[in-house]
Amino acid sequence: MTAIVSPPIIDVLPPAPLPTDTPADFNAKGFATVAAQVAFVPQANDLGANAYQNATAANERAVAADVSAATATAQADLAMGYRNTANNAAGTATTQAGLASTARTGAETARTGAEAARDAADSQAGLAGTARTGAETARTGAETARTGAEGARDTALSLAAFAFESTSTTSLTIGLGAKVFAIEAGKSFAVGQYVSAVSTADTSIWMAGPVTAHDRSTGQITLQVNATMGAGTLASWRLVLAANGAAAGVQTIAAGTYTDADLAPLNSVTVITGVNSAYATTHLPVITANSASAGWGTSYDWVVETLGFGAGAGLDATQTAVCSVVGNVLGAGLRFARKKVGTTWGRWKPTGALPSSTLTASGGDMYGNTQLGNNRVNHIATSLNASAGVWYFPELPEDGDRTYFYTNSRTDNAIFYKDKNVIGNGVVLSTSADSVRLNKPFSKFGFAYNLFNDSWMIE
Repeated sequence: MTAIVSPPIIDVLPPAPLPTDTPADFNAKGFATVAAQVAFVPQANDLGANAYQNATAANERAVAADVSAATATAQADLAMGYRNTANNAAGTATTQAGLASTARTGAETARTGAEAARDAADSQAGLAGTARTGAETARTGAETARTGAEGARDTALSLAAFAFESTSTTSLTIGLGAKVFAIEAGKSFAVGQYVSAVSTADTSIWMAGPVTAHDRSTGQITLQVNATMGAGTLASWRLVLAANGAAAGVQTIAAGTYTDADLAPLNSVTVITGVNSAYATTHLPVITANSASAGWGTSYDWVVETLGFGAGAGLDATQTAVCSVVGNVLGAGLRFARKKVGTTWGRWKPTGALPSSTLTASGGDMYGNTQLGNNRVNHIATSLNASAGVWYFPELPEDGDRTYFYTNSRTDNAIFYKDKNVIGNGVVLSTSADSVRLNKPFSKFGFAYNLFNDSWMIE
């Protein structure tokens, strides 16, 4: 940009003396004036050049000022736009603040409602807990009543078997007509009942007929025999209620007539002697303990009732078995049942109270059998306190099977996986090396087999 020149003030030629009318000095003054003009011309030119340069600089600065003014105007316009944007943002913020305030009010209202609902839920939970406690109490009472009823029923059945079952050593010859037997006193046979007398030595030999006389105090009973099987004179008899011919309905089959509960006819009651151990372990609910434990064996008699009325009912028949009080008074109250699935009988399972046995030997299968730990309360003997006892779970469990353990003083007794997974309480056993440690002394541990999960469930 052109610089502005600021020269010093030029001293121009002082004005020459004006000529006068006096001719004498006119020329002298005239020449002086002309001479002064010669010096003044360069000075005037310099001043003109300075004025031009300054005019150019002023013009350039005016143009620059115009540009700056235009720029300032543009910046002012931008500032105005920003201000408008800020004003709009301020308006939006105000609107959002209003909405936020409204939302906060709604949230506070919702929170108040939620707190009220929570309080109501707590109240309902308390009522539900009270109702559940009442229901559990009622259930416990019902279970107790059911167990009592089953025990009374089983005892009644056992006592009935005792009342209508007797033995005799009277020597008699097989034949028709009146036969007098000497039996135990206190039996409940009544005149008119049909009774069978079966040889205890050979169950294929028997006599049967209606009772014509019975003295409870002396134990003498008279049968009017109208049916026989076999021949000979015998002095060892077993007398029980029997069917009169082929009468319909529930029959009573003579003791020992069937040595296999699987073969008992439908709708019949029979007493099967357990001394025939060859079939007892398969066809009767034998309750065994190991050899070192006082327990049950195969020598007890069982009252077996088979139900399944109607054509083809054998496919869905049921059997119940009660250990006869004649052979074992302690057996009263223990009752077993099984169901026929298709043409095959299922496993005998206890109903109500479970039998109890004691584990006195560590290792392997309980009681030396793959299944005898099923449906049983297994007590670990205190004689095993010196070291940990270990056993396998029972093999091939059926749906609903149960097994329980009462521990001794140790906390490291263990039950190992056998053929079914064991799950529950964070435990999963699935291989032969897995085990559940019974880690509390003198405590009960329970397991129930669930077919749907195909696993033992920890109770």
